[in-house]
This record gives sequence, C-alpha cells and structure tokens, in this order.
Amino acid sequence: NLWPSACKADALPAELCSLLAGLLFSGLCFVVSLTTVSIIHYPTLFVNTFFCDLNQFFIKNYEIPKDLNATLRDYQVSGFEFFKTLSDYQFGGILADEMGLGKTIQTIAFLLSNKDKKSIVITPTALIYNWKNELEKFAPTLKVGLLHAAKSERGKILDNIDNYDVILTTYTTYKNDIDKYKNINFDYCIIDEAQNIKNPDAIITKAIKNVNAKVKFALTGTPIENNLMELWS
Repeated sequence: NLWPSACKADALPAELCSLLAGLLFSGLCFVVSLTTVSIIHYPTLFVNTFFCDLNQFFIKNYEIPKDLNATLRDYQVSGFEFFKTLSDYQFGGILADEMGLGKTIQTIAFLLSNKDKKSIVITPTALIYNWKNELEKFAPTLKVGLLHAAKSERGKILDNIDNYDVILTTYTTYKNDIDKYKNINFDYCIIDEAQNIKNPDAIITKAIKNVNAKVKFALTGTPIENNLMELWS
C-alpha cells in the first residue's frame, strides 16, 4: 500500500509530500521545485490500482456547476475533479488528455466553478475564437474579456479587468502586452497547447512564466511526444 493509513482527503500529510517529491510513475508525473508542485494527468496511461489509491486519499468529489450547458462524460468529471483538487492545494498541473477528449470543456467547467475568481486563458492565435465560442456556449454566465483586437481596445479591457471573470488572449498578444500585466494578479492561469512553452529558454516561454497567478495549469494533447525537460518547462 503506497499510502499511509493516516492519510485523509482533507489534508496533505508530510508522508505524501515526501512521496510526491520522488515519484515519476507511468503516466503520472510529479515535478517538484522549491515553490511549486506540478502534476500531470494522463488517464489513458494510469495503472488502475494506483489511481484508485490516489483517488481515495487525494482526489476529492466536487459538484459540477449547475449553470454549465453541457453533460460531462465520466472521464471529464475526473478531469474536472483533478483541476479542483489541485487548486485546493494550490498545486499547478498538466491536463494531458489526448486530442478530441474535451480538455476545453473540462477547463470551462473548472472556470465556471470559480467565477468569483480572476482567471486568464492563453491560447494559440488559431484557437482563440474557438475558446470564445465554447465559453459563450457552455458558460454564458462567465464574463469574458477578449484581448485580440486593437491595442487601444485591449487596454480598455485591462483597465477594467475587475469587470471580467476570464481574460482570453493569445501567446503573442500576451507577450506584446506584458508590461500592462505587471500589476495584475490572477487566481488562475491556463495555457492551451502547452507545447508552445516546451523550450525553457525561448522568449515566449519566459514571457508566459511571468504571469502573476496563484495556480497555473497547462493543457496538452501530445504529452508522450515530449521529453522530461519539456514537461518540466
């Protein structure tokens, strides 16, 4: 049994922290630094008995937002609970479901469950309007500020950021506006197509890592194509 009998779902014991620090397990990778713990969720590679133990002592059950205009599949509920549990512990994480399994809707459900918080979603340029449309479709009660227009329009949104639950922008636009974000603190930062920051020395990577957020999540559909250094980044 990997988990001490003293473990409880409402606390993270020292024994579990020690376990996390040394654990690199097929499809479930914990990367620990001095300030953060990042966890990668890749359900198609889970060893069932291991994940059952993890569920028992770590993953909690959370209610899906009633105003979500969608019905989540069981594995999507698991991903939503993964988000919620990590955010409770203020851990960062990687949601690494394969392409087409609904990472966007799982993320939207999470954002909707935290609409009293301030979040930023950063996407590739080609996907920003897909995110906008899906947010409007599945979570119309969320107030979304789209930062992908003229610089003056982006400035107006950032000047009135408290009027929005979610700021939606692109990697390039964020990099261009980075000075305007210096005094803005987010509760959550979520990046889509996270392979965009796989090179820790790239300018865009350094820019994105400067986002001021309590908890940061990355989404990727290609985790097995990345080496450990890229996953760390």
